[in-house]
Amino acid sequence: MPDTWTRALRRLGADLTVRQYSGSVTHVDWVVQYDPDGGSAWLTSDVTTAGNGRSGASGNGSGAGIDADEETILVSMADLASTAIAECGVAWPRADGGGFLRSLLVDGVATWRDKSGRDVPIGNLD
Repeated sequence: MPDTWTRALRRLGADLTVRQYSGSVTHVDWVVQYDPDGGSAWLTSDVTTAGNGRSGASGNGSGAGIDADEETILVSMADLASTAIAECGVAWPRADGGGFLRSLLVDGVATWRDKSGRDVPIGNLD
């Protein structure tokens, strides 16, 4: 995969260690799937949670162009991974005031946003 995909995955992984609620993720196997006909790729996640074991590969959502910029790739990855983790019963990433953070581009930067409109760049959750 291009370096942009690797950098995006590292940033997403940094956020995975915080903001978990109602369970905990102990391991995630990630695989990037590529569609040569459409030129798109997407992240599948095989999530392992404490007490529940492995979930099996999941990738329900939209991908990004293989040559997309890092921020666009990261928003796609964050959406796919947070959905896969939620399907395992763990709320991630959890907002300070409750609920989930959602991923989106804000002025060209991959960002988590809470329901009150507060933003944190992906890769910078504490």
